[in-house]
Amino acid sequence: RDLVQPDSFGCEFKVRRGGEEFIIDPAGRVVKDSELSPRVEALPEGFVIHLGDQHIPADQFGRVLVNWMGPLRTFSYYSIYDVINGFEEVNERRVKRNMEPIDPKQIFRDKIVMVGSTSIGAHDLRSTPFGNAPGIEMHANVVSNILNGDFLVRKEAFARYDMLFILAIGILFGLLLPRFSSITGGLVSLLVFVGYLGLNFYLFRFQNRSFGLV
Repeated sequence: RDLVQPDSFGCEFKVRRGGEEFIIDPAGRVVKDSELSPRVEALPEGFVIHLGDQHIPADQFGRVLVNWMGPLRTFSYYSIYDVINGFEEVNERRVKRNMEPIDPKQIFRDKIVMVGSTSIGAHDLRSTPFGNAPGIEMHANVVSNILNGDFLVRKEAFARYDMLFILAIGILFGLLLPRFSSITGGLVSLLVFVGYLGLNFYLFRFQNRSFGLV
């Protein structure tokens, strides 16, 4: 009988037996690699990538809208030098500051670890809603979106909704604003703008729907 154990850091790995590939997760569970292979479904407005129980929306070019979890270093960063050296120097400094030392087995247990460069000289900076960030930060956000199923959704039909809204507001304002005084017309315009902004924020924040503001 074969006994396969994950390594001490709790990482999963892949083995091949009898022409099939299997993945052993940190808990020792064995699943077929084919069960985790992505399946792409074509839709009129784009694609849906099925990965296990997760469904990833993509446009007609296979692109996804990343739902950023926060600014730079929202995810934990660790130096590869410290990892290789078991955080000895870091823990020495932490002990001097009366801080709890880092246990590498605990910080990496049951976690997805991504390895990448964060230096400017690597020329791997990407523009994000929170400023420039290393490419590995984008990858981490994509993985988080896949695990949580919270990608942003902007279907092709949303552009038509934007056009209909602009047309409706233009006609409405053209008919009503000439009947109002300047103060009343300004208040009505402000009310409509704030209402649309609030609706857009609600759909973005709680429904992961991305509509245009302009």
